Amino acid sequence: MKMTQLVRLCVMVAAVAIAFSVCASSSYGQGAPLIPGLCNTGFLTSACTGLVPIGSNDGNWQIAFPYPTNSSASPIPNPCVPQCVTPLTYEPAWDDAPDPAWLANDTISQWITPQVELSLGGHYIYETTFPVPAGDTSVTIIGQLLSDNETDAIYIGSGSFECIPVAGYPYDGAAVNGPGDFFSPLTNFTITNAPVTAGGTATLYFVVRNRGTAGSDNNPTDTGLRVIINPKSAFNSSLPNFTISASPSSITVDPGSKGISKISTVAENGFDSAITLSASGLPAGVTATFSVNPIPAPGTGSSTLTLVVGTSTAAGTYTITITGTGGSVTNTTSITLIVP
Repeated sequence: MKMTQLVRLCVMVAAVAIAFSVCASSSYGQGAPLIPGLCNTGFLTSACTGLVPIGSNDGNWQIAFPYPTNSSASPIPNPCVPQCVTPLTYEPAWDDAPDPAWLANDTISQWITPQVELSLGGHYIYETTFPVPAGDTSVTIIGQLLSDNETDAIYIGSGSFECIPVAGYPYDGAAVNGPGDFFSPLTNFTITNAPVTAGGTATLYFVVRNRGTAGSDNNPTDTGLRVIINPKSAFNSSLPNFTISASPSSITVDPGSKGISKISTVAENGFDSAITLSASGLPAGVTATFSVNPIPAPGTGSSTLTLVVGTSTAAGTYTITITGTGGSVTNTTSITLIVP
């Protein structure tokens, strides 16, 4: 049995969190994470194996101590800004038997809580840290959550990128999920292209507000967080992608003539989509056509670009941008057109 613990409250300046979108859907399993060390709540090891026994420390998730970090009425705390006088310290979060109103624990994830049976109202900061490979500088994280009560913000920090407000959230006074969203369906969140320090670590933070019994911070009640990470989350170098190139990348074409360049695409990391090509930056009197458009799925192929230069096109050096778009991925290359 955990003992009720009273902690001091403090007030701090407001900060906004990294952007993400929310919607409701069913949960998904832990799977084999493409981000080693980024685990669902409720596991013993950084390999996301072994469920934590109820009443024991989570192997990957921690909570800022003392808690709550500040009162419900205070601005949402930024984990990278010192609270009161000293920086935050962390202790392991507990994996706990859920409140009867919460979604039951299962083999995919479990609820984590402060190390007290009942908790005062206010903001609670949970965090988990994972390594960043030497060659990666950004990450996309997709996941689902439940919390009691609402999750007010999500932050990510890495090296010099400490809780940077990449796009800003919450906005318009909205929280990530509602104060009663602690049962199915879960709330989806997405963090896209967050900057991280290659060869370092990154930390994901969740700020949960506990409203207290009858909405009063002075009336302790259960609070907790449950997070499921989509196995499709990945450092961006591991995500499905394609390269695009032009050969030659510079052509000289007289007015009234035409020139060609081979546009090649190569699918990577399981990319599987047709790629539509387009040309922009064409000077007056120049037209562009592709012999194959789109390049068919899975996306590896080539197309001959023909540039026809009209007799009225002014002499000069022009940069033509070739854009390839497939699925949700867009890449570009360029061709230098010289009209003598």
